[in-house]
Amino acid sequence: MKLGDLVKFNPNKASLKSGSSLTAVKYFARIYKRVGDTTGIIVEVSDDSINRLVNFGEDNIVLNKNHIEVISESR
Repeated sequence: MKLGDLVKFNPNKASLKSGSSLTAVKYFARIYKRVGDTTGIIVEVSDDSINRLVNFGEDNIVLNKNHIEVISESR
């Protein structure tokens, strides 16, 4: 994943860790309610290469790379 990639919020099974499942489900529900099925664009990659700043319309949200799915890569 790099700058300019189109992404959707789609957490995978690796995102759910044992012991924090309820917290994770609440977080995923809150983010999904905020962005829904809209497509976002990666506007910044953090220094640690784990987090991405994603723009969904007027919302900028920092998301873990395991919580987003690349739809279309930038060239």
